[in-house]
Amino acid sequence: MTIPIPSHGYCGEFRVDTMEVQTPGAAFWTSHVYIYHRDQSAAVATVEGAGQAQQRGDARDQAMRIGRKIALTLDPQQYRV
Repeated sequence: MTIPIPSHGYCGEFRVDTMEVQTPGAAFWTSHVYIYHRDQSAAVATVEGAGQAQQRGDARDQAMRIGRKIALTLDPQQYRV
């Protein structure tokens, strides 16, 4: 069983969430990133395997960097309601 540990941050109108998982017996954590616009309930972008490291925090940091870079390229007007 994997144990997900969610984390998040903000980049303008976008919220960047990560979820880190570690498979039992694995020596590393994998982080997935989900980007949401404040007006949308579903993620507008996802990157699975955005971070991977032996320490959970390192995997999360990698994914957050990628998520923020992607969020900066998105046009918020496309997602406003």
